[in-house]
Amino acid sequence: MSTAWAHIENLVVTRIGALKADDEAVAETNYRVIPKTATQVSDAAFPVSSVRDEIVAVTVEVVAAICKNEGDTRRTLFAQTVFAASGLFIPTSMGPLGTIRDQSTGRPLVERSLSEVAERKANPGGLWTEPVYFYAISGDKIFHTVANAEITFFNYDRPATTYAQLDALFDTTGDNYPLGDEFAVVIADGAAGRLCMKAGSMVQEGRGYLEAYYTALKERGINLQPFQFPAYPAN
Repeated sequence: MSTAWAHIENLVVTRIGALKADDEAVAETNYRVIPKTATQVSDAAFPVSSVRDEIVAVTVEVVAAICKNEGDTRRTLFAQTVFAASGLFIPTSMGPLGTIRDQSTGRPLVERSLSEVAERKANPGGLWTEPVYFYAISGDKIFHTVANAEITFFNYDRPATTYAQLDALFDTTGDNYPLGDEFAVVIADGAAGRLCMKAGSMVQEGRGYLEAYYTALKERGINLQPFQFPAYPAN
């Protein structure tokens, strides 16, 4: 199932204690308000835009980790394709490239040495009469023996690069973040942990959220380098 960005925001502001809550009725009302403003998020240490920035940053981090793992079937959520003639640049990918096929037949290309690909292209009707489906990657370019190759790569562009775009992500329950219910609490823990650490006044809470974040990721087959936790406060 899909989860709205605004729902992740609700989970984060309650974790960090930033939801304005003079009493239970006010807390309930403010929790349900979408989009959130400074009226509902009242802690100066956690401006609404900083909360949203952190949610997006953690989401992009998790997506990148998924895309880097060839064995993670969730990579397909971020698969894109491009067609390229031989000698053109390969697309930037968050992880290893996926299948490379002949655009015309759909047949997968087989990786060979650059010299072998070059030799077959130089003598297409000489020594060899049957077509071959080879490719080689040299630097940031692809070379192959077909007219056009269909390259699968993996990417997720940051969904907001301006504050207007950031606000638009969180202004309705109709804008869904890309990872679904499975990661809703995970992303909230990661964002809350980092916000607490940055605030400096909630180090112990931040440590707990970050430990929960990295543990949950590991349980889902994602191994990210853990944050270097500072020591617990003496008092």
